[in-house]
Amino acid sequence: RAVFGSLLLLLAAAVLALGIWAPTGLTGKDEYLLGLRIPLEMMERDAWWIPWIDGEPRLKKPPFIYWLGRASYETFGPSLAAGRAITVAFALLLLACATWLGRRLATSHAPHFTGDAEARWAGLLAAGVLLGMSGIASESRRLMLDMPVAALATAAFCFYWSWLEKPRWSALLAAAVFLAAALLTKGPAAIIVFGAALLALLLARRELWQPLLTRLPQQFAFAAVALALPAGWYLDVSSRHGAQLAAAAEHELEARGLWNVSPDAAIGIVTLALPWSFVALHALWSHRREAHARFLALWLGLSLLPFFFIHVFDRYLIGALLPLAIACGLALQSGTPPA
Repeated sequence: RAVFGSLLLLLAAAVLALGIWAPTGLTGKDEYLLGLRIPLEMMERDAWWIPWIDGEPRLKKPPFIYWLGRASYETFGPSLAAGRAITVAFALLLLACATWLGRRLATSHAPHFTGDAEARWAGLLAAGVLLGMSGIASESRRLMLDMPVAALATAAFCFYWSWLEKPRWSALLAAAVFLAAALLTKGPAAIIVFGAALLALLLARRELWQPLLTRLPQQFAFAAVALALPAGWYLDVSSRHGAQLAAAAEHELEARGLWNVSPDAAIGIVTLALPWSFVALHALWSHRREAHARFLALWLGLSLLPFFFIHVFDRYLIGALLPLAIACGLALQSGTPPA
């Protein structure tokens, strides 16, 4: 299984990275006007802490991906491949999370799985399904924020879940570091991805409330580590560019169109999950009486819920693909393919 998992990772890297160096490759306005250019201007200005574009500080989004972009350009030279390889790497992290989550759910939520080997295959199948979804194929190949924030926040959730079941400081620290990076990538999206998964888990497995409530000092340490760098960055930027930061925040709120109810999130998730969309939904419905399906349905619903009340691009929903892919993986491994 380890060999097969390594081969799947190599296959995924080859598939997702194919053609990322080509000027005719898949791109979009935010990538070619912002993602690829901001690290170049940071290099010209020798700026690290605050991103810059067109002679102005770029404050509409946090800086983590632009930090990575400059680091990649400095290491490999400015190129399309050096920029886009960052997003490919985060897509591989998301696939690794799908593998771990599929295996963990097969072990803890699905009693018909009788051994660790079956659980491992369920995780690998979940990752394979996720790799085959159109949203992964498109958003892994552009230097934008949505794939990285989904991968980082999901990784934070994986480590946090591991800590809930087996309290190790290493797992909690890893969760805090990944969440800090997610917040520094796209703050509100990080909260939605991490928060939806965690809330669904706590609603589905109420016995986990006890370790959550009895380890309050560790919770405060987790929050302190996760928030230290993001809060420090915002406070420093606010002290230097307060008016510009406020204007950027106001512009973002206007662009999102808060409280404008729309079905776009439902349409978007179906589009991103093609060709597995209806297969995955059928898997959730077919196994609705099982604990794992209830958890995954809760996770999916909570992930989508905020986006029914704002203007949404499909790519915002990358994090919501995980429960669909895992539902398919578990159904396929159980021998009851959802078709």
